[in-house]
Amino acid sequence: MENTVIGASVIIILASPILGRTINMNFVQNIFVRFALLAFVFYGIRQGAMGGLLSFLAAFSLLIERNHQVLTRFPNQIPQFPTGEKAGVQGPPSYASPLTPVKESHAYEAPHAEPSESVVERHGESTTESLYESAGDIEDSNPRLGEVAQGEAAGSFYEQKGLA
Repeated sequence: MENTVIGASVIIILASPILGRTINMNFVQNIFVRFALLAFVFYGIRQGAMGGLLSFLAAFSLLIERNHQVLTRFPNQIPQFPTGEKAGVQGPPSYASPLTPVKESHAYEAPHAEPSESVVERHGESTTESLYESAGDIEDSNPRLGEVAQGEAAGSFYEQKGLA
């Protein structure tokens, strides 16, 4: 049985570059195919060291060929030969334009004078809530802390605390 695994692995390793040029290798993306490749590798490992190594290389070569196909299909990877009106013109092939970011511009919107939201309740009362905090809204969450010394007094403050 080890010879069967070795033979199949060698055929896959040698055929994958040829198959990569002729057929679409996206079947390797299927989860069931990946499980089958994993099972093939485990079966090769159970048959012996050489069978395990070659089965791993066979599965890896299929994945590499699929990745090669995906990468060569990106723009700017394949030259574009002259077609149509330019078909009679001889010359080197041109390449696709490089991928460039799309720049978006947005008009400036002036801030609202006082952002607020009115809420009307079922019973007729209405309230207006300010959407932004103002400096008067901010309170200390721990009012027991004293103020820290500022400026030149800060040096002596930190020396008293043993932090300098």
